[in-house]
Amino acid sequence: YQGENNMGGVKGSALANVGYSCEQRALVQGWRKIWSETPGTTDPMAPFGIVTLASSGSEGGPDMGAMRLAQTAGYGVLPSPELPNTFVAQAFDLDDKWGPGAGPCQSDAPTGWACCDYSWGLAGKCTYNKTRCAGRESLCAPACASTETRSVMGGIHPRWKKPVGDRLGIAAFNTVYGGSKAYTGPTLAGCTMDNNVLTVQFNTTLLRGDTLQIGPFPGPPTDLSSGGGEMSSSGSQMYVQINASLFCIEKRPALNSTGGALGYDYCPTWAGGDGSGGDPTIPLDTQWIRVNYTKASDTAITVDLSPLNGSTPTAIQYAWGVVDCCDHTDPNLYITHGCGLCPIMSTSNLPANPFKARIKSGKCECVAPQVC
Repeated sequence: YQGENNMGGVKGSALANVGYSCEQRALVQGWRKIWSETPGTTDPMAPFGIVTLASSGSEGGPDMGAMRLAQTAGYGVLPSPELPNTFVAQAFDLDDKWGPGAGPCQSDAPTGWACCDYSWGLAGKCTYNKTRCAGRESLCAPACASTETRSVMGGIHPRWKKPVGDRLGIAAFNTVYGGSKAYTGPTLAGCTMDNNVLTVQFNTTLLRGDTLQIGPFPGPPTDLSSGGGEMSSSGSQMYVQINASLFCIEKRPALNSTGGALGYDYCPTWAGGDGSGGDPTIPLDTQWIRVNYTKASDTAITVDLSPLNGSTPTAIQYAWGVVDCCDHTDPNLYITHGCGLCPIMSTSNLPANPFKARIKSGKCECVAPQVC
């Protein structure tokens, strides 16, 4: 349950022995080795749970989506061949549900109501003002109750811990402690293009009898219909690209023969590129277009490609990068309730695992070691 301080580094690929992905594997192997050195103590293959980073944990570093992928050693789900007897709890949608300090109840700014009284350091402060809050005490009671649990370092460490524990418990029970139900949320199995209709399928084996649940698409804080791969994704959380040359799991700075930066990026082979020098005129991992979708079956969705105006999608991603699942069009957000969950869930209340894949010859193609 860490990784924030590693966001400035290479997320990499365990398959290529590069970056955090490789380090995640080494950490699990190393701790197991040390813990089991004394015979009869810890099992050499002791269960190991991993929590992916919440979106507020980037600390300004790039490629949050690649980081979460690296936390699974590049497979997008656990357990995996690189990390056997492990399980993962996704937390991309579990930022602090009350901001912290968001909304008028918790604000003593000129437009705030100043109904709460707290001081959270990096998260700011609010001084209760009886006059400004008059008549709003009951309305703001849920928001003010959230301030009873103090925030540490602002939103970097979300206070919303119970859902994390719930997901870890479900995953642990159903992987290593005898359970037989789903231990992870909907996981990309593949996609198909047929007569300009894109259908995304989820792994039925991993669903273990669960079915897809498609929730409402939260309203975004701004127009995020198109942009770069590190944009704050909202609404449906689903985006497609229509320029195959821009696809990359994790772009890296292009260097000259002496190691100096050339001022633009390239895509390594382990990140889905060809390893060439890149194009300084067109930034990689950009021009993503947000699309909506509907439930096609208990294990698949149909993507609405009308925003593409007839163009063919060349890549698809879901809940990748910095994710915002709050409905910013809801007038009661941060007043009577906090943020909700992202749209694609399972009947076990587990979120879909984030994914990013090329679309080639009408089918999804994941970057190894992930398979789809």
